[in-house]
Amino acid sequence: MRFDPESELYSVVYELKETPPEDPDDLTPVVEKMEASLERYNPTKEDFADITYAAEYFGEERAVNGAGVGHMMSVYEPVWLMAVVLRPDLVERYMNVRLTHTLRNIEALRFAGSPYLHGGGDFAGNNGPYFSPDVFKRFILPGLIEISAACEKYGLYHMFASDGDLWPVADLLFGRSGVHGYYEIDRDCGMDLRRLRREYPRLTLLGGISSATLHIGTVEDAAAEAKDAVEAGREYGGVIAGCSNMVVPPTPFVNFMSMMDALHKYK
Repeated sequence: MRFDPESELYSVVYELKETPPEDPDDLTPVVEKMEASLERYNPTKEDFADITYAAEYFGEERAVNGAGVGHMMSVYEPVWLMAVVLRPDLVERYMNVRLTHTLRNIEALRFAGSPYLHGGGDFAGNNGPYFSPDVFKRFILPGLIEISAACEKYGLYHMFASDGDLWPVADLLFGRSGVHGYYEIDRDCGMDLRRLRREYPRLTLLGGISSATLHIGTVEDAAAEAKDAVEAGREYGGVIAGCSNMVVPPTPFVNFMSMMDALHKYK
């Protein structure tokens, strides 16, 4: 791993790993290995020491970003998308392992001190999800429903994130799954705060200001989007206005401060 000053990220630059399978049938040993690993996976509060420490340190002053409830099929390896058609049995087993893993995380995270469990998983681009609503309904939705129910059992919040245009699966994701919050709201792909609040009034929204606007827009653009996000919250409630995704390192500082000044001015 190496620290890159330009991006301000400490990340993998070289890794020895097996070549990912190209044939869906070759996913069988992958899934079997994941299933076997569940015998040893019994997380405790200590496995989430960073969240526990942050919750204890900040107390009531800050909302601490929890984790551990991601539930999504891989869309970065084409073999999994092929498996949806050719080996749906393996995809179902894979998602069941992920679900079991997540439910055990929730059992531990309820003692970690932060009620906000961030999860989800990127699965869409500018033109919509990388798979059909039927695929989402079959492989993803059942797990999300169980995760939301488990969170509610312990007074926790199931937060879901994905970039891209999610409207083709919005009724499933924001209506039927029971998720409590949505972040990484991709304004540039049509995920509009007002429409989301009108159609899903029980859903809490975090964001409304585009990362791209902060990065390549003007000071005025940043202020305008911040003002618009705050006004959407005033109109409909249930909105925590801010940058929808990562504030990328090359973002001009003046744009960032323009956003912050507008958020404080119009709050």
